[in-house]
Amino acid sequence: MPNFNFNVSHQGNFVVLASEPLCIVGVDVMTHQPVREELPVAFFEPFKNCYTDFEWNMVMSAGPKSVALFDQFYRLWCLKEAYIKAIGIGLGFDLLRAEFFHPSGNIWSDVARVRIDCEEKEDWIFCLHKLDDDHWACVAKGAPEDAVESYRKTLQRISFDSTSLRAAVEAPEKQFRILEVGDLVPHNYKMDLENSC
Repeated sequence: MPNFNFNVSHQGNFVVLASEPLCIVGVDVMTHQPVREELPVAFFEPFKNCYTDFEWNMVMSAGPKSVALFDQFYRLWCLKEAYIKAIGIGLGFDLLRAEFFHPSGNIWSDVARVRIDCEEKEDWIFCLHKLDDDHWACVAKGAPEDAVESYRKTLQRISFDSTSLRAAVEAPEKQFRILEVGDLVPHNYKMDLENSC
């Protein structure tokens, strides 16, 4: 595995982990709990410079109900966070440079793509997962050459032929496997864990 890498995120009731053997990977999880008291438009105001006009149209087209608006808002936030984590830059990246869209045209699609500085990145894919009624997760995977320099230095291979890279990016996304904390404890310690609770 020339580029084994992984990424972790946590929020609400979930800790999520994604790994990749060739592509770089980022993951994010978001919840709209606790339910926001303010109207969505008031809540969205501080984020006006994080989403493009196209993305705001996606959020606002989610429907009149607050839950749908927040779901769409957080789905887009997951996409942005997963991307900047995958490339290794974090919030130092101007989020307006990355504009996400759903190739199917359906704003509730579980597959998204990205345009960076108005140019579509065909070597990136983003898969959204609804973990439960309150949590969304996104896994981003893409070209190792897009990672920041300090991150690229940790990878064994940066460049791949377009066929290999396309196959890795387009490989079917696996579903998250949900585990309880006890599932991570070695069998011989489970009794101690159960007795301590």
